[in-house]
Amino acid sequence: MLLRPIPVAAIALFCAVNLACCGLGFGTDRDSIRVIATAQTILHGHYQRSRSFGFPLHEAAAAALWWWGGIFAVNLGALAAALAGIGAAARLAGPRASATIVALCACPILLVNASVAVDFAFGFACAMALLLAADRLAQHGATPARITMAGALMLAALLLRPDNVLAVAAICLATLWRDRRAGAALLAAAAVAGVAAAAVYLGLNGTAMLTTGVTTTRPVAARLARAAVCLAASLGPGGALLVLLLPWRRAALAPLPARAAMLAWALYLPRFAALPDQMDYLIIPVTLTVLAGLMVAPARLVWPAVALVALPSLVTLSLFTRAEGGALLVRPALQQGALAQEVSARRFAAVIDSRPALVFVGRALPPDTAAGLRAAIFMPGDTNARGDLILGEGELYRVRQTGRELARLATVPRHFFRAIWACDAALGPGIGWRGLEAPLSTEILDRAAHGPKLRCWLAEAHAEP
Repeated sequence: MLLRPIPVAAIALFCAVNLACCGLGFGTDRDSIRVIATAQTILHGHYQRSRSFGFPLHEAAAAALWWWGGIFAVNLGALAAALAGIGAAARLAGPRASATIVALCACPILLVNASVAVDFAFGFACAMALLLAADRLAQHGATPARITMAGALMLAALLLRPDNVLAVAAICLATLWRDRRAGAALLAAAAVAGVAAAAVYLGLNGTAMLTTGVTTTRPVAARLARAAVCLAASLGPGGALLVLLLPWRRAALAPLPARAAMLAWALYLPRFAALPDQMDYLIIPVTLTVLAGLMVAPARLVWPAVALVALPSLVTLSLFTRAEGGALLVRPALQQGALAQEVSARRFAAVIDSRPALVFVGRALPPDTAAGLRAAIFMPGDTNARGDLILGEGELYRVRQTGRELARLATVPRHFFRAIWACDAALGPGIGWRGLEAPLSTEILDRAAHGPKLRCWLAEAHAEP
């Protein structure tokens, strides 16, 4: 009873912060621009997927929300989804509901994704709702109504993001591990949901999608290193502690969320090691770990673990900084917390994407290069009408390492970058706490307002294929 005001305050603060962030435009995840572009095609009567195989359920929801209230409404939809997921997790947590609510509200990976036009908050909500449905199914029997509800949630999860098949598999296997009859019913529902989802993807994209996929040119060692850094950043000290606590009870006594969390890591880690593009891909296993770890933790460790989960939202430790040529240097330093960094980066992105900022950058470029200047959607920088890429000099390493891969993602069809231009200030927010790196400088905003002028120069020229 004494703890009730604490979760209420946590939810109120969570809502207040994210309502403010909903008004900061597309945010730092540039995929949000792609989502809105797809939403607009839907509203015009046709479908052009935003990325890879498409994310049809989220794209459809984004279209409806965009029609209702623009980017603010789309961002607000993520907040509503996050709150629904927190509510489902609280019901699962039982006596530890207060601690679970506070921890999830302060968990950086959920906090920063609860007001952006990407599907991560929706995936979190679906996973928690499915876990709750599976738990009720295992406890109270596999009635047709419960199986149908679980099947509908699995279909929603799969249509939100194809990768959510890993979360669905983890929850189904965890249920089978706990109760064979309930697990078998859930697996049957998963098979039906999988066939239905496959039919939707094939219907929207055709069979050509079977020959395409997401690839990377990063060397294996570089991928493993990035995966390790992103994993450490996503878990933080609290998540790391709770991972260790997952097997605290004997397997036969472990609650369903603990089993689901352990299986989720077994499925997500190989996939993330192969393609560690975004730390946010780990939102489901991380939040499952927070829920499950708090459920099995000894009572004396529950609130200390909550404090450790929340700590990176308030203060972070960066281990790396970028040298002028892009090399990572080990320089530990205390930094602002993930929340302050995210708000600062989103404000930076909102300003740097604006027309006045593009005009300011254009003044530092030759007239033909400045023509058609627009914000890039695949990295912090700009592109123009002829396929050039303009970056801060500190971001050139991205192109030199993976230029041909990035060129395939460029907004100009059938072109690689004709030229790479470098500028003496950053043109977008850096990775910051997500990569355990120091936040990127935002000096360009002061320079745009007060001077000196931006200086840009031709760094590389690429021949067209």
